[in-house]
Amino acid sequence: MFKKILVATDLSDTSGAAMKSALALMSEQAATLVALHVVHGYLEPAPWAGPLSAAEERTIADVDRRIEEGALASLRAQLEASGPHVRERVEPLVRRGNPVDVIVRYADAWGADLVVVGSHGRTGLGHALLGSIAERIARAASCAVLVVKSPAAAAKKVTRPKSS
Repeated sequence: MFKKILVATDLSDTSGAAMKSALALMSEQAATLVALHVVHGYLEPAPWAGPLSAAEERTIADVDRRIEEGALASLRAQLEASGPHVRERVEPLVRRGNPVDVIVRYADAWGADLVVVGSHGRTGLGHALLGSIAERIARAASCAVLVVKSPAAAAKKVTRPKSS
């Protein structure tokens, strides 16, 4: 039984599929669900740039706040699109940092029983260059991880060579 489910979302169609799976599990298991979006690549001054002026710090803080508010609004819209009354039953969160680190740390701190994450299904060079966040979460998490394939990846038919 899962009582605490964390769904990690990047607000993509793939995350939408993960969200649907997490919502179904939430209802089936009578679990608590947190939807977490991690903002990666927010403004951060270069270490060699020296100290920032007060005006620069205010500007960066304002941009960071707007990015976080926009991400939270998008996350709430994704929840709203998932069906009636979903938004009231799911806690939406936005955090900053490296997605894998933030997701795994939050899951541990909250005591999640399950992390649900989407997989874009990249292969070859795309996988080698971008890596797989879902794969890295599955390796690092101390709880169960459900990886949900993107609709496009699920539609691909895998062919296996015939043995003789």
